[in-house]
Amino acid sequence: MSDVHSGSSAQTESLEHTVGDVSNVLLLSSEETSSRGCSDLLTGTETDVDHLLGVVYGDPEDLFDHLRSTVGRVPAETTVLAVHDGDEDTDADAAEYTSESFADAVSPTVETIHPDETGSLPTTVRDRLDTLAGDDRVALCFDSVTHLVDDFGLNRSFRFLNTLTSQLSTTDVTGHFHLDPDAHDEQTLSALTTTFDAVVRSAGTGGDEWELVWKRLPDDESA
Repeated sequence: MSDVHSGSSAQTESLEHTVGDVSNVLLLSSEETSSRGCSDLLTGTETDVDHLLGVVYGDPEDLFDHLRSTVGRVPAETTVLAVHDGDEDTDADAAEYTSESFADAVSPTVETIHPDETGSLPTTVRDRLDTLAGDDRVALCFDSVTHLVDDFGLNRSFRFLNTLTSQLSTTDVTGHFHLDPDAHDEQTLSALTTTFDAVVRSAGTGGDEWELVWKRLPDDESA
């Protein structure tokens, strides 16, 4: 593989077309503009997602609302790993997501992950991906790397992401990751971006214009 940095600031109308068929992509944008990129990547192919694995910091309902308003539905098979700080009510809240809560009769699986439990999040994410790898089309939405770094620090986050993106590259799972660039210094951004096959930056206020920052190309395409 050859590492290629994009020197162009040209904007693109199709995020999925810009990143191509890479297995993983990092979205550099604020929370306000990242949702459009998320929906573009989930709906950018002709085949619907069979199973969505979401890793979220906060309320899983925010992800469900986002999917309904942008993609139009919650995938029939949806697993959400909700990362919290150990609040007592979290487990009870997670158990409330049943088919009765969804007009389309979808009953997502919601699991609570406590970041203070050593190795819990990385191990659980990898295990869930191993379980889902046999499905026809699996997508991972990780929201967000910014929160991950806050919890785990740069070095541990880098090791986890490097292992995770390698796992995505060797399976049929595609993944996109959210990161707020304003929350990190340049050294942190430079380190994190090297773990992904593609990195795009929001170039507009509405999240519908993106520029390519980095893309890892096969050797035969970069010759």
